[in-house]
Amino acid sequence: MKMKGKETENRMKIRNLQVNHLTKPVGISGKNLRLSWNLEGGKKQNGFEVTVQDTEGNVLEIVEEESNTMVCILKKEIPSRTKVKICVKVWDEEKKESEPAGITVVTGINQESQLLFRTKHGLQPRMVRLEKMTLWQEKYMMPGKNSRWNMV
Repeated sequence: MKMKGKETENRMKIRNLQVNHLTKPVGISGKNLRLSWNLEGGKKQNGFEVTVQDTEGNVLEIVEEESNTMVCILKKEIPSRTKVKICVKVWDEEKKESEPAGITVVTGINQESQLLFRTKHGLQPRMVRLEKMTLWQEKYMMPGKNSRWNMV
C-alpha cells in the first residue's frame, strides 16, 4: 500500500490546463483550438496524448505526440453549439504516465449559422454571417448596436 502512495507522489501532474488561454472556455469558436498546460512533479515531459469526446462519449479526435512541448493545436473543428470533454495525459522519459487532466469546452455560434429572428409572422430561420457577436447577443440571438449582421 505504501508503494502506491510513493508511486502517485512521483507522478507528474498536469496543472493549469487551458483552451485558447481560457480555463473555462464557453462560447468560443471550435476552429484551431489551442491547448496548453503546466507540469508539476519535477520530471521532464517526453510525450502527450489529447482525447476529445462529445457528451455521448464518442471520440472526435485523438492526438498523440512524442514531444516535450506543453502545447497542442487540435486539427479537427468542433461543431457549433457543442459541448466536449478534452482529456490530456503526458509521460516522461521512463514512459510513466501522469494523472489525466480534463477540461470542458462549449462552442458558440460559428461565423455562418442559422438563427431565428422574431418577425410579425413569428420566428423565422435565416442564414447569417456574423462578424461580431457578444455572448449576450449569442444567448438571446438578437443583433446589438455594435454588430454588423449580413444576410446570406
